[in-house]
Amino acid sequence: MKKWILLLTAVVSVFMICFALIYFTANQQVNAELEIAEEAARSEGMEVSDSYHYHGSEAYYVVSGSIEGSNQLFFYSENSELESVTVPYDEGITEEQAIEMLYADDEPSKILSSKIGMESVGPVWEIVYEDQDELLNYYYVKFESGDWWRTIRNL
Repeated sequence: MKKWILLLTAVVSVFMICFALIYFTANQQVNAELEIAEEAARSEGMEVSDSYHYHGSEAYYVVSGSIEGSNQLFFYSENSELESVTVPYDEGITEEQAIEMLYADDEPSKILSSKIGMESVGPVWEIVYEDQDELLNYYYVKFESGDWWRTIRNL
């Protein structure tokens, strides 16, 4: 019986170590790409305050910060063929306005996240929420105009 317990403990330990190695290796790659995006934003004169990964139609690293006192968003594409884009934060709608649009169109039971990303139509607010049936939904609003762009429902 002791041999089985020792064997089971060894197998579980090896599995946990392998999982941890895979997780940290993958996380290091994403963090390295974020650092590259932040450096690209700094080369444009931006004082970086935050950055995150956005994966829509294309994968982007979004860096927020300021250039000469003006709040800006810097979109750095993983695809080297696409150019980086800088957008003034003050020229778009706020997160609260985008969420108000969602509540006017639907009845979310829980908002899971909201962030700005880059799509084929330009910068968009992506709001991820659960509906009354606890299904996952995505609601997109164009950042600059405040127009509804698309909704992905019932995932």
